[in-house]
Amino acid sequence: MNTLRKKILKSFLSYKLWLILLILITLQTTLGQDMDKTIKARQPDFVYNDSKEFIIALENCIKWIEKDTNIYQNVPREITIAQAVIESDYGTSRFALEGNNLFGVRTYDLSLPHIKPLGQPKSKFGLKKYETKCHSVEDYIKTLNNGFAFEEFRELRFKMIKNDNLDVLLLVETLSRYASNPNYVKLIQKTIKSLNERVSNTD
Repeated sequence: MNTLRKKILKSFLSYKLWLILLILITLQTTLGQDMDKTIKARQPDFVYNDSKEFIIALENCIKWIEKDTNIYQNVPREITIAQAVIESDYGTSRFALEGNNLFGVRTYDLSLPHIKPLGQPKSKFGLKKYETKCHSVEDYIKTLNNGFAFEEFRELRFKMIKNDNLDVLLLVETLSRYASNPNYVKLIQKTIKSLNERVSNTD
């Protein structure tokens, strides 16, 4: 085989190798995107007919969210459940039923989907309207993880997790700015205790 043929063969093999690599990269990217879509499509249905089923549906939703987060981003489940129970009355409130809003989250950007408080059509704020109840839970967790008002919550959560000493009743005391009710922290603590007692009584 002469030198020219060798060069042509070498160039062809090199081109073929690059072409195979390009195809593999494209396939990997496509499969990754398809996998992401599959994972996102697995959001659990939020179906409930009573308070017990509401908590089960909420726990399934929390698990779905936590699969993509680390321990330092997670909100203790007792707190999430207690606040959802308080803010939505076990998913029976108007905002939960009409707007999938489980946490009383407001928006002052009225160009976003929202529901106005009953009897207040001229209100300057509305309660956020979500596509699903799981999206409401997602937004609540993002709010606690990013909101300026909850910096103390994040700092104490980090210390507690780092020291392997998570005290949800103490951690709740950093959430006084979540609601205007001066007794809100005590209300969350009372709800957590009540829910824990209910679980203990069913064991």
